[in-house]
Amino acid sequence: MGIALSQRCGLVYDGGLRGLRAARAAKPLRSGLVGIVWSRSGSGAGTLPLPPPTMSLQLRLKRSDRVYRPGETVSGMVVCTSEKGTTMGHSGITLKVTGTVSMQLSPKNVGLFEAFYASIKPIELMAFTIDVAPAGKLPEGTTELPFEFQMQPVKGQRLFETYHGVYVNIEYRIDCDMPRPRMQKNLRQNLEFMVEIPDAAKPSAGALSERVEFTIDPSSLQNVGKKLQESIAAFKIYGYLDTSAFKITDCFSGTIVVEESQAEIESIDMQLTRVESCGSSEAGGQCAKEATEIQSLQLVHGDPCRGT
Repeated sequence: MGIALSQRCGLVYDGGLRGLRAARAAKPLRSGLVGIVWSRSGSGAGTLPLPPPTMSLQLRLKRSDRVYRPGETVSGMVVCTSEKGTTMGHSGITLKVTGTVSMQLSPKNVGLFEAFYASIKPIELMAFTIDVAPAGKLPEGTTELPFEFQMQPVKGQRLFETYHGVYVNIEYRIDCDMPRPRMQKNLRQNLEFMVEIPDAAKPSAGALSERVEFTIDPSSLQNVGKKLQESIAAFKIYGYLDTSAFKITDCFSGTIVVEESQAEIESIDMQLTRVESCGSSEAGGQCAKEATEIQSLQLVHGDPCRGT
């Protein structure tokens, strides 16, 4: 019984339990194929394929936060890695940059938007292709191929901020494709990057200076029955938000005061919620709303003083 690896170096099994010995200059099977030739008396001969060499494809952007604005240059690199002693043959490396606005159905509102959902196609905001490298071979180890492009929309469109909601998605991504020769697996990789529009929702001067006051007591609670309201211990909490409009990059500030509470307070938490509304005349003027928790913070732990 004998075992031999093809290509430059192989292993020959002498039979029995005497072990394996390295054999350089083992006779190759066929050009481009790697396998194990084995034979045994009375059992014929065959070829056992070796596992394919490890190869990987990665996309990296120079900005770690991956946030860009219209008109800016997006730059990065395609990183190709292969095992030592293995070259990467390919039919060309290309990048496809896309930006789309698409709609998706929510399980909570099945039947409300199906009428026009099927007729609405994704809106294309960005679409172009970049040739990173022509067909050829990449050397062993790690190869970095740079690329860059401008943040420009397609003709007749404008860019919107990245948004992942319940009904609407606005997504920008880079897809890298490396076709390989026959009998080899193609390599693909994708990466999402974010778009920020500085003046997308610029609040008015009045909204920035307007203070929003609020009061919370048993009578102001929503989705609570009247009988349950009567059983709740009396309390009154009031406060205000410093403005009615906050930039997402600024601090969220305000004041809260516990005026009275018959029961002991364990904690006070604040929840920031996004409410997304979606409607259409094709849906009979109906509008669906979906609330999603964005952030939850604990403001007080323990029973606070009253009136301060």
